[in-house]
Amino acid sequence: RFTERFGDEAKWDRDEWILAVQGLTDEDGILLADALKINTTVNMLDLYWNSIGYDGAKALAESLKVNNTLAKINLGMNRIDGDGAKAMAELLKVNTALTWMSLYQNNIG
Repeated sequence: RFTERFGDEAKWDRDEWILAVQGLTDEDGILLADALKINTTVNMLDLYWNSIGYDGAKALAESLKVNNTLAKINLGMNRIDGDGAKAMAELLKVNTALTWMSLYQNNIG
């Protein structure tokens, strides 16, 4: 399903995934989370100004608990609520690679 939505996976073998302002939804967040579980090259993921909510944030948080490569994630201007923000905060207890995260302008409360 990742390939159907985002194209040839080979092009995703780079260190930055810039997917800002793409109208991405929770379903897309879940697909990206699945890819991040096995990806060992991406170190920056920009998901700024999309429509990712709790389900997408939760999936991304779970995947980043096992991803030791991603250092920066921008989730600003999405639809993440307080529970989604808590899920993202929880991953910081186990992920030592992530050094920068933005949840700017979400519905955190």
